[in-house]
Amino acid sequence: MLKEDYGFGKCKKYPDHGDYFQVTKFKITDLPPPFRNQATYDLTMGLASLTVKIFIKQLKTTVVGSGFIKFVDIHPVLKTCPCQICKDSLTPVKVYWKVIISTADHLFSDEKHIKMTQAVVNYDDIFLKDNVYHLHGLSVRDRWPERDACLLEFCSHDEDLVKHFENAISNLQTLQEKLTEQYNEIKNKEDLVIIVSHPHGGPKQISLGSRVSSKQLESQQWLKHTNVEKEAQLINVEVEVQYPDGEISKKFIWQLDDVVKETKAWLLHEGGFHEGVKNWQLYLKYGAGQLKMMEDNVVIRHYLSDLIQCDYIIIK
Repeated sequence: MLKEDYGFGKCKKYPDHGDYFQVTKFKITDLPPPFRNQATYDLTMGLASLTVKIFIKQLKTTVVGSGFIKFVDIHPVLKTCPCQICKDSLTPVKVYWKVIISTADHLFSDEKHIKMTQAVVNYDDIFLKDNVYHLHGLSVRDRWPERDACLLEFCSHDEDLVKHFENAISNLQTLQEKLTEQYNEIKNKEDLVIIVSHPHGGPKQISLGSRVSSKQLESQQWLKHTNVEKEAQLINVEVEVQYPDGEISKKFIWQLDDVVKETKAWLLHEGGFHEGVKNWQLYLKYGAGQLKMMEDNVVIRHYLSDLIQCDYIIIK
């Protein structure tokens, strides 16, 4: 990649962009010595995996920036996708998934531009394009101009890609908790600032530095909106339950939300089954006799649509 291809040499804010690391070439040895460990490297690459290029096609110009995948809705929307690509297509997709991305508010002079916005995933190298995906803009979910921040709603037509995002977000949260715990035990701490971005719309880059100064904002309200649990909606799940002795009960109702994190053991406890829970399995049965076993350690939200659609649950 030539720096002049993306206007790096003409950049007034940071001439030449000489201290960037291209994400595909970033190594653990590029980290400063106090932070040169596997966990910090994994955290950096985790941040990179969820960083996207924002591409806004306006009437007379194109605006580019960087964004970050904050959370996804793993449950599909079972209707025609409203993105611009599908509106212009003779064969629009009939199911899609929502992906929420944070970016700079100043990129959007007009909210109508969201329909012409794409989030480019895995744009890490100009020569590696096989793994690049495009998410299409749907709406501006929230804006905080005073903090130059906003949340945008995009769609994906690829369920596997959305599941990949969900796993990446979960892994990143685990790493953050682990490193926070380790860092809190260190005296005379040094600072490390990691920024992953697409400067001038080019391939993904990593920059490292330290905090020069900081300012405590009066309110962190916009950060609270990034918590996926704020998007929860209560759902009544009504299914018949077949008990271990073969008896089938009347419909049992669980009131769940669509981001519930409990596992099948919680369902059993909620149903009043406190003995031998670890030895019992839950099977979801459908009309054609199809059975689907609920895994022990998989959270319920992965089975939410199955719970809603199945005929009854078998406990045995």
